[in-house]
Amino acid sequence: MKKLRGVKQLIFDADDTLWENNIYFIRATENYLQLFDSQPEIKKRVAKRFNEIEKQVVTDLGCGSDSYNILLRKLHDEFQDKLTDRTGKNSVEEILEKFNLHREMPPPLFRGVSETLDEFAKRYELYALTKGKQDEQSDKFLRSGLRGFFREIHIVPEKNDKVYKKLIEEHAWVPKETCMIGNSPKSDINPALRCGMWAILIPYRHTWRLDLEEPMSGHPGYRTVASFPELLNLL
Repeated sequence: MKKLRGVKQLIFDADDTLWENNIYFIRATENYLQLFDSQPEIKKRVAKRFNEIEKQVVTDLGCGSDSYNILLRKLHDEFQDKLTDRTGKNSVEEILEKFNLHREMPPPLFRGVSETLDEFAKRYELYALTKGKQDEQSDKFLRSGLRGFFREIHIVPEKNDKVYKKLIEEHAWVPKETCMIGNSPKSDINPALRCGMWAILIPYRHTWRLDLEEPMSGHPGYRTVASFPELLNLL
C-alpha cells in the first residue's frame, strides 16, 4: 500500500472512528422495537415512524444523546397505546435509563487507537472534527483519555463542504497537505475530497444510517483501510 506523501496535518472523526458510539443507539432502538414482537404489523409501523421522527429531530435539534431521548419519547407517545399490559407504561423510561449509562462511561476505543495516535503525534499535527453537542462531545474526549493527542477539537452541528473549507481557510492549510480520517462517507470522506483533501475511510458496520452515502471511490485522493492501526501503512 503506497504511503501518502506531503501530508502535514491529520483530522480525525470521533464517534465510530476513535471509539464505538452508534451501537448504544442501535441497541436502545432494538429494545424498544422488541416490545412489539407479538404484533409484527405494528412493529413495522413503529420502525418506519422511528425513521421519520429521527430525521425531523436531527434536522431541528441536531444529533446526540439528548436528541435520541426526545426521539424515543415522541415515538412512544404515538404508540404506547398499542402496547400490551405486560410491557408496562414505563418501558421507554427503562430503555432510556439503560441507554444513558453510556454517557458516564469512557467510550470504548477501537483496537490500536491510542498506540496509533501516539505514533502519529510524533510526525503530524493532529486535529479532531466531530459533530454533535458541545458538552457531550467534549466530555467524551475527556473520558476517552485521548484529548491530549489533539491540538484542537472542532465540534460542529453538521459536517459538510462549508465546514471543511472554513477549517482550511482559518488554519491556512494546503488541502493536499491535509488528510481527513473517518467512518462516514457522507460526513468525513466526500466533503473532504470535494475540498481537495486526502480522505481515508475506515468502514464500520454500525455506521449511522443518516451518515451513509456512496464514497467517491474513484477520486484520486480516496483511500480505505480495514482498521485503525492500518493507517500506519498509509501515513
